[in-house]
Amino acid sequence: MTDLQHADNQNDQQVLLGDENSQHAISFKLAQVFYDEITGKSERLSEEFRSSFVLSKENINQLHQSIIESTSKYTIASAIASFSVEYMDNSSERFSSIDRFMMHAGNKVIPVEEVDISYNFLVILPHTQKPQEYRINLRFMSRTAKVENMKQEINDVPFSIPLSQFENKYTCRISIDFVDMTVARAFMSAVIHWIDSLEVIDFHPAIKYMRSYLKYVPIVCQYGLLAIGVFYSNQQIELFFSNITASSSSKFILVILLFNFVLFNLGKYIGYKIEWCFNQLYQLSYINFSAADVQLARDSISSVRSNLKISAGYIVITVILAFISSGVVSFVLS
Repeated sequence: MTDLQHADNQNDQQVLLGDENSQHAISFKLAQVFYDEITGKSERLSEEFRSSFVLSKENINQLHQSIIESTSKYTIASAIASFSVEYMDNSSERFSSIDRFMMHAGNKVIPVEEVDISYNFLVILPHTQKPQEYRINLRFMSRTAKVENMKQEINDVPFSIPLSQFENKYTCRISIDFVDMTVARAFMSAVIHWIDSLEVIDFHPAIKYMRSYLKYVPIVCQYGLLAIGVFYSNQQIELFFSNITASSSSKFILVILLFNFVLFNLGKYIGYKIEWCFNQLYQLSYINFSAADVQLARDSISSVRSNLKISAGYIVITVILAFISSGVVSFVLS
């Protein structure tokens, strides 16, 4: 990794542990070094993000430069970086520098599924003599690649899996192994600032609003059509029973029960179909390194639009059934 700047030690004020008048008082930074040396342990800072964005190689380059700039205030004894790319065909590539990554990543013309970036710094802090190790790991997930890959594996499964639940999975995860919390937070702040600068894509507010009430759709459809059927059936009672006979009464009851039973089950079927179609909608978030990634995103968008159209079609069918129920019940009873 290149372009690392080394800073000189600063004679800043020390935070002391123990009696400040004692000869045994030591600085807090030295205490951290001793703890790390004796126990062999380091602390970890981690954070996950679920934002939906399109990640390009240029974005990765900007992230790299941001992390390099965040090291300029420290003395860096050693720095190693690696960039790993995993593809949808289970193959992977690893690059030892940002230049190689920018030149070769995505050349396989296969959609990217994951990107792993690792940094290993040996940092010499002020008032310390021994370098401290700081490991930064960033993992980026292509939600679109994960979902489309999974859809191919569950084609024969006899039940549906709501794809919308994958929006709860992280698209970016950061972990930092550290000795000094101040240094770790500086690295974390640089990464979060970079993430906040990414352009986020999102659903139309109307779709998000409808999805929040999706679980009520089957109930509304089935009992809504049943209520309409009962209303129109009630309007036929006075006309039909103007000449009452035992035979006509039994036939009327059977026909009305059958008619409303059919409406009830049609409403239930249509409601579950609408819910299923909306559950197949998910917010795209993908890694764009090649034309294969763009094509995968286009296919996913096409699938999302198809499910939206099918949902709209079922809603229209429900409305039509509600309007023609009066004519149907009149025809059946005639």
